[in-house]
Amino acid sequence: MNHSTTSQPVAVPDMVTQRALVKPSRPSGLQQWWVVQQVRWWNVLGQPEKTAAVYAHAMQRWPQWGDAVEGLAFCHAARGRTEQAVALLSDLVAQDANRANAWFNLGFLLQQHPATQRSAQGVHADAALRRATELDPQLDRAWYGLALELIAQGQHREAVACLKACTKIQPMSPYAWYQLGRTYHTLGKADKAREVLVHLKTFDPKISGQLQREIESLAVAPTP
Repeated sequence: MNHSTTSQPVAVPDMVTQRALVKPSRPSGLQQWWVVQQVRWWNVLGQPEKTAAVYAHAMQRWPQWGDAVEGLAFCHAARGRTEQAVALLSDLVAQDANRANAWFNLGFLLQQHPATQRSAQGVHADAALRRATELDPQLDRAWYGLALELIAQGQHREAVACLKACTKIQPMSPYAWYQLGRTYHTLGKADKAREVLVHLKTFDPKISGQLQREIESLAVAPTP
């Protein structure tokens, strides 16, 4: 008696079924547009919790959509929930290390809230801001934030380089020029500080006046 050795056929999902089994990690262009419209609508109505809910829902639906993560982190930060915002951004840059804006926002929050000190992954503000400048050298606010962090650490020469990069990108940024003048003066480079002051007077008399008063009042010994 012959016994058939033919195996039973295995059911293979068709292409439509296979697509349905895969959860999309990012929304389509139309879906992104719809999320943005909802966010704008709730912002106009002054409903920040509704805005946060839109981003939270988007994160659940598309777990790898970084824009939703950044949006929710911004909502948390705006309402004083710094730890939650830092946690979200820390996770985001851990998953996608090439998001310059996320690195900047993480660095900014860590810088503005010293009690937080560093992210869950041990990233400090200066490291996050430096990473942002590496990923996007045209991100002027990252250069500025990094300069402030370096000034606080007493690394004035490196801060000068960052501030010069910032003013090159944004030549009409009064605060970057102001910090550059102060830092030059701290380094004992009075001539450079005066050059900055003269330039600043051409487009922002108020900030230049503040810089002039500080230069005149600061008695800082030249840094060797």
